[in-house]
Amino acid sequence: MHPVIRKRLNSALKYSLAALCFWLVAEVVWLFLSFNIGPFQWLTLYMPNGLLQYALRPDADVDARNFICRTKVKTNRYGMRDTDFPRHKAPGTVRIMAVGGSTTFGSYISDNEHTYPAVLERLLEKEFPKHNIEVINTAVPGYNTTNSLIHLITRLVYYEPDIVMIYHAINDIRDHLEFGQDQTPFDLLSHVSCADSVGYYVRNSLVYRSVSLAAGVINAKVNVLERRRQRRARRKHNAHTEGDGDISTGLDIYGSNLGSMMSVCRQHGIEPVMILFPYSGSLKKKLADSMFYYVGMTGMETAQLIDRYNERMKRTARAHNVAVVDPRIPGDADVWGDWCHLNDTGAELFSANVAVELADLIRQRLAEKEEGHNFYSSNIRQPAAGH
Repeated sequence: MHPVIRKRLNSALKYSLAALCFWLVAEVVWLFLSFNIGPFQWLTLYMPNGLLQYALRPDADVDARNFICRTKVKTNRYGMRDTDFPRHKAPGTVRIMAVGGSTTFGSYISDNEHTYPAVLERLLEKEFPKHNIEVINTAVPGYNTTNSLIHLITRLVYYEPDIVMIYHAINDIRDHLEFGQDQTPFDLLSHVSCADSVGYYVRNSLVYRSVSLAAGVINAKVNVLERRRQRRARRKHNAHTEGDGDISTGLDIYGSNLGSMMSVCRQHGIEPVMILFPYSGSLKKKLADSMFYYVGMTGMETAQLIDRYNERMKRTARAHNVAVVDPRIPGDADVWGDWCHLNDTGAELFSANVAVELADLIRQRLAEKEEGHNFYSSNIRQPAAGH
């Protein structure tokens, strides 16, 4: 072999080995930080789940920073961001379960006591001092309505809730836009995380996250340019459609999942309640004026999407005769951790507005209980032994 070629090969091998050693050291440091240092501890909150892809780890206690504030998260024995509660509720108890993703979980909330379900529980206890009111936070960050539908069917109905509140941001649209309109809701679940432990840690590795972040930034810009091209093409051909086809398909999946959750609740004697995303005019303007991209959408496009998201929820709720709550958060108040997650102040305002409308439903249900009607059906099929 020519000496020059040998020298270059040796140099390439040396640099490759150095890069490999650096990567291995970086991964070890990353894993150490993930399990021991606050800003990185979010990984320890999660565990693989064969049905839901991932779930919150039971009895977790994580003190982490989420860029905006210090966030303390504790989960109970069921893997929920809440205190422990009995599997079977006590007589006279009104059990409410809050279903959703990170906006319900409270990714920008300082601790468990300031999430909207916890604040709502305290408000309702004051409103109904003679009754035991439970509001349980069952949300998991990143969950879309497909996750929540499976969660509801396979777990939550067996905890005997009287009311299920459904509050999702736009994780459904995010997943749909990122992974394509030809996929079914259950196909989309495979992209959320890996069900096996090895795959779970691979997807949370430093290299995977770094490459994903870079690809996400590039993909966002490409998606914006592609949507602009599609809109110009539709205008050129006088196409009159309900916005982008891929977005409409995602909304259809979202509406279908909501309808299924409402039907499941009613089949088990549970009253579903839909909560709109509290999107005010001033927040829309702030988002529209910002240099903001959400899965390839500009601030203005995202603001318009939120309107369509809320309209689809209202339309689906009307079709199933289900109550809809509009929290009506003022956009000029300092209530947002980012563009879609409330901070502690926002959770207080959100909960106060929800409590006003929810109280009437609770009064109605308590009156039905006093008449001997238990609106949780006790004859639902129980989980098989060992599950």
